Amino acid sequence: MHLRLRDGLHFCNCAGRIVFLDVHTDRYFALSGNADQAFRAWIAGEVTVEEPDEHLNCLMRINLLVLETGQSRTGIEPSLQCATRDFQPRAVGSACIIGARAFLLRYGARRNIRSQSLRTILWGVRERKAALTSFAQDAVAEISLACKAFGSTGWAFQSKDQCLPESIAFHRLCLDRGVPASLFIGVSVNPFIAHCWVQHGDIVINDRVERIRQFTPILEI
Repeated sequence: MHLRLRDGLHFCNCAGRIVFLDVHTDRYFALSGNADQAFRAWIAGEVTVEEPDEHLNCLMRINLLVLETGQSRTGIEPSLQCATRDFQPRAVGSACIIGARAFLLRYGARRNIRSQSLRTILWGVRERKAALTSFAQDAVAEISLACKAFGSTGWAFQSKDQCLPESIAFHRLCLDRGVPASLFIGVSVNPFIAHCWVQHGDIVINDRVERIRQFTPILEI
């Protein structure tokens, strides 16, 4: 038997603070005091289900950690690779048809954010990416077309504080073009801010490295 993080929970170490994202309840939170110390000890492999202390038991009672059969794991602190390069688009032809698709995806993503839970939305993102079987031979060209298509529809959408639906829509368009891009959610503290963007490998493709380096990735799909 061993302990694991319950389903739907993700965490990262942001500027020395452990921050959690609970996808099931659509909220971010942090632990404090002994609970925070116990969780850090568990990450480091210093406490186990065979030798739990009262604080670790507390994390189990509040359903942060759950029991699971199988081999125990240590050193589970996530290490997601944040992009280190900006995307350099290539000159491409007309994006009219793709622009229409981009418009529909942007509109649909904003509507879904208002009507669906974060859990449902991210499950859809994960399922769509897992279903990708045909990959683009020229990813740079396809991403360039996606960028051009989004640019052509920008007049219809106010982008302020819309990074989640915008990135979900852009990610879907990349998948449509056969590019296995990744959707990232990151956090920053003091003050707390969450941000979402799309990467392809170590290249950020709908944002700038200068912007996303302010955030610590907490979730990648």
